[in-house]
Amino acid sequence: LLLINLSAGLLMSALGDMDLFTALLGSAPGGVSDIPLVAADMGADAAQVLVLQLVRYLMGIGLFPLLIARLSPPMEEAPDQPAPEHRVTKTTSDWPAALVALLAAAGFGWLGKLSGMPGGSMAFATAGSAVLKLSWPRASLPGPIRQTAQCFSGAYVGAGIGMAELVRLQALALPALALVVCYALGAVLISTLLVRQGTFPRREALLAATPAGASDMALIAADLGIHDVRLVLLQVMRMIVVITLFPTLLFMLAGWLG
Repeated sequence: LLLINLSAGLLMSALGDMDLFTALLGSAPGGVSDIPLVAADMGADAAQVLVLQLVRYLMGIGLFPLLIARLSPPMEEAPDQPAPEHRVTKTTSDWPAALVALLAAAGFGWLGKLSGMPGGSMAFATAGSAVLKLSWPRASLPGPIRQTAQCFSGAYVGAGIGMAELVRLQALALPALALVVCYALGAVLISTLLVRQGTFPRREALLAATPAGASDMALIAADLGIHDVRLVLLQVMRMIVVITLFPTLLFMLAGWLG
């Protein structure tokens, strides 16, 4: 992902009117709300970074899952074949258990916010929910809660898109197109490596390699009938590493390449 980030940033800087560091942060596969804040703190153009991050995010939750569903049919498992250990077995959810899971996620998310770590709220909430699920298998969320979470996620991102962002998008058309192409090719490359190593089947590998929000990819995977804990863990690890390490690395590389 770092190599793809560098390739996309260099190409976008050459095609658009932006400095290299802004292009690198705009193509970073991190959080759509966190990376623009980091850009403002580190002297990059936060407005351009926000628009490019929105393009990457919308591509990840809109275009990629549609293509994956159309081009990569789900694998059928034999009826007598036991489910792999890393797959989440479907359990009957009940609302008291769901309430406990939500309260645990809220509590850990609050601790993550107090920690001051970028993206800490989601990282802590995810870790806390995972610990609760491992210690209490009954904890799970019914389907309507997943759909409600998707609605809130879409509303949160959509409320940040105004006329100013749409006007800026016209000036960033070529860099945005380069961003989509780079990450589309990158997702194919990463998923191919995951399949060849036997880590995932093709469909799960493509979802794991999609650079969108970790929580959104977990919800989309569930909608596609995929219940693989490793896919969610990879997405969360990507988000944490990108938010905490990439800005500093990209700042150093931009100065060196510049």
